Amino acid sequence: MQKRNLRCELRRRSLKLKKGVWRQHNKLSNRNATQKLHTQKLHTQKLHTQRLHTQRLHTQKLHTQKLHTQRLHTQKLHTQKLHTQKLHHQSCVES
Repeated sequence: MQKRNLRCELRRRSLKLKKGVWRQHNKLSNRNATQKLHTQKLHTQKLHTQRLHTQRLHTQKLHTQKLHTQRLHTQKLHTQKLHTQKLHHQSCVES
């Protein structure tokens, strides 16, 4: 009878230990999975930030081109104005 009780007790302890080991294993698995998701999330955020940065640079580039075009247009208008003034001056001198 005592042998049987001892065997049952050992079996119960063994199962308890196994259960504990599995619990710990599951905790570690969950932790690893969470860390993996977190890393993926950070990577996605990083890509998103890079995309935003690229968009910002592109917008700045377009803005710079626009300013450059406006400047060229202004210079062109200024040149036309000077040319018109010159023609007007010449016609005044000739008359």
